[in-house]
Amino acid sequence: MVKHKKNIAYNVLSVIGISSLLFSYTNPAFAEDLHSKKQEIHSQQTKVQSQMSDKQNELSELQADAASMKEAMDSITSKVNQTNQKMDDLTQKISDTNKEMDELKQKISDTKKRIAERNDILKKRARSMQVNGSSVGYLDVLMGSESFGDFIDRALAVSTVVNADHNLLEEQKKDKEQLQESEQKLVDKMNQLQEDKKKIEDMKIQLKYEMAEKEAIMKKIKEQQDQTSTDLADLQNQSANLSKQEKEVLAEEKRQAELARKRAEAARIAKTSHSNDSSSNSSSNSSHESISHYTAPIPAGNTIKKGSGAIETAISAGSALVGHSPYNWGGGRNSTDIANRSFDCSSFVRWAYDQAGVDLGGITSTSTNTLVRLGKPVSASSMKRGDLVFFDTYKTNGHVGIYLGNGKFLDDNSSDGVSIDSMSNPYWQATFNGIVRRIVE
Repeated sequence: MVKHKKNIAYNVLSVIGISSLLFSYTNPAFAEDLHSKKQEIHSQQTKVQSQMSDKQNELSELQADAASMKEAMDSITSKVNQTNQKMDDLTQKISDTNKEMDELKQKISDTKKRIAERNDILKKRARSMQVNGSSVGYLDVLMGSESFGDFIDRALAVSTVVNADHNLLEEQKKDKEQLQESEQKLVDKMNQLQEDKKKIEDMKIQLKYEMAEKEAIMKKIKEQQDQTSTDLADLQNQSANLSKQEKEVLAEEKRQAELARKRAEAARIAKTSHSNDSSSNSSSNSSHESISHYTAPIPAGNTIKKGSGAIETAISAGSALVGHSPYNWGGGRNSTDIANRSFDCSSFVRWAYDQAGVDLGGITSTSTNTLVRLGKPVSASSMKRGDLVFFDTYKTNGHVGIYLGNGKFLDDNSSDGVSIDSMSNPYWQATFNGIVRRIVE
């Protein structure tokens, strides 16, 4: 882009210099040069206008990308707030459960004390029964009654003692069971709360990772917007200068024509305008000459029959950059970036396959939007090594990589640069949209 702008500026200066020189003379020969220079300025103006249109489209796309990215970041911020609220609620529940645990510990202590007291009573009675004999002791009590009424009273007393022992045992059993049940419930509750806390902490880490990625991309988008706006302003200035020079050349052309007419009349020489006609025809023909070269990329629905050799060459070239090529939003679209191996996801994929002789599009025009229309679609269950896989990151089909097989893919992402990633990674698994394109058979 910079080189092209310098060429335009050079051409404009050339026109200005030559025009200034022409304005100092009235030689008819210069009329032909004026006509030629007028055509040259017009050609340059057409190129600048085309570049301005491209920059305006690029700026519109960047603005749309920025809006999509902001929407994604707002969504993450909302999720972060919700997650923080969940963590606050969970922390309160854990605090409340800890209090319940403390209260239970006190209840456990009281229950153990009651159990110990009952055990002492039961032990004393057991020792007494062992010394005296339980059945004999109770029989002596009954047989020692002095009357039938006394017998009834003693029988009721014996029954009360027996029932009391039985009740003590039942209370012992009930307290122990309640103690174990309450303790287990609180342990289970605390374990569940700790598990929930771990999930929320993992979610916070994932959201932090996603936000960092989005912020890095947004920064690149803003930088690209600023650069594109600067380029557009430069082109607008060039267009204004070219328009001014075109008007000056037209005015000088009229002046030269008037001088030639007066000269012809004064000399009374019949002279044709053969040279002017020839110059006009030559200029007209040259304006139709091709000034660009375009190699068509793989059309949608077709694949290149280059076999696994091309695929392996592309993967080998791309894999050589793993860990050595940081991510550059909008990078890889000029000779300097390519020489420095500085790419974004789509330009990296284009470059890797270019090393294998597979054309996926122009250097400046390739994007995920163009790559997703190349080759032919295949199902995710049928994808194989060399296929392009797409992900909905900050927008639909916002990221692309080369599938390697065994659930791995090669890509250039904002977190790690060129790297080999797993399709089962929570982030990539969540953003993979199932779109797979086969470009090489």
